[in-house]
Amino acid sequence: MQPIREVRVVVRWTMAVLMLGAAAVHFGAMGEHAGVSWTHGLFFAVAAWAQVVLACWLVLRPSRTAVVTTVLVNFAIVVVWVASRTIGIAIGTDGTPEPVAFPDALCTVLEATAIAGGLLLISDGLVRRRVHAAMGWIAVAATGVAVTALTSLGFTPALASGSSGQSHAHDTSTSTTSVAGVAPHSHNVDEAAELQPDQPLAAATRATLAHQLVVARQVALEFPTVADAKAAGYIQAGKFAPGAGAHYVLTRGSSGGFDPGAPGSLIYEGISDTSRIVGLMYLSLNGQIPEGFAGPNDHWHRHQNVCVKYGAGGIEIPFPADSDVTSAMCSGAGGRLLVLTTWMVHAWVVPGWESPQGVFSHANPNVRCADGTMQTDAVGFCQGV
Repeated sequence: MQPIREVRVVVRWTMAVLMLGAAAVHFGAMGEHAGVSWTHGLFFAVAAWAQVVLACWLVLRPSRTAVVTTVLVNFAIVVVWVASRTIGIAIGTDGTPEPVAFPDALCTVLEATAIAGGLLLISDGLVRRRVHAAMGWIAVAATGVAVTALTSLGFTPALASGSSGQSHAHDTSTSTTSVAGVAPHSHNVDEAAELQPDQPLAAATRATLAHQLVVARQVALEFPTVADAKAAGYIQAGKFAPGAGAHYVLTRGSSGGFDPGAPGSLIYEGISDTSRIVGLMYLSLNGQIPEGFAGPNDHWHRHQNVCVKYGAGGIEIPFPADSDVTSAMCSGAGGRLLVLTTWMVHAWVVPGWESPQGVFSHANPNVRCADGTMQTDAVGFCQGV
């Protein structure tokens, strides 16, 4: 092995290590993103292999062209990441900005550091200085150990859960049966954010929230039964699911802004005309998390891979939400695939139906099947009251 005589050699090898770390993150998340859309999966595959090729090019055939290409490719990847986390990219999804999590942030830091190294090489100043061979290789090795440790840590369950579109479900079903080979999951795509504990509220915020909840409760009590909802123009969206209830939505007359007096969906204990209301659901129609209820405790969530089929009786859900449903499978069932839904939050404000997990909890354990259990069919539904 040739001794290192110039800092430029250390920088090139360090950039190569950083590229391999970023490629490892992209390879690790590639399959899950392919489940969101084939375009997502393809992007991660191309990015990962490009970074592997760049790493090899930097150490095996070092040249100014290799360095410039590395800088440009990684800059493009960073730009895509920033756009996906700020304004959103409507390719394969509805364009809703994705949350920032440890693995994708780490990948971006590795890429940005490699870009900085490339710019240092291009400047051709400091990199001409000499460095002791042993010290140079120790620096490269230390970088390799750090990158390996951080990328491994990034895929531990505690840090990876919010990073890459993991498939999860809308109900609290205990059924594990699949539909036509589709494997259901157990939580929604924004579970990490939803499971954050409630934070204390200042007196003024608490007063505002209390008023908003009173308004929401009054709206709920205006539609005590499914028959009342139907008479007001609400239509059924899916069947009854334990923990989530039966949703009835209004497809007209929404302003698009958040209003505690204008929920996007009424939730009932069943789908018969006499079924009683149990809660509300609010929707964001502009692709962003709205200001919502006062305070930080209304944890909004989304779902992915939801197949919806419109019919005379309402909206059907042929497959489990947040499962491995493809567009072709959904089309074959006569539906349309929503790769990622809009943001939504439940509000369990109806007296007698308070959720022990909190007024804004995703699921309400008190909402059960007619037989008192949480057992569902393969799609995630059961007979309500």
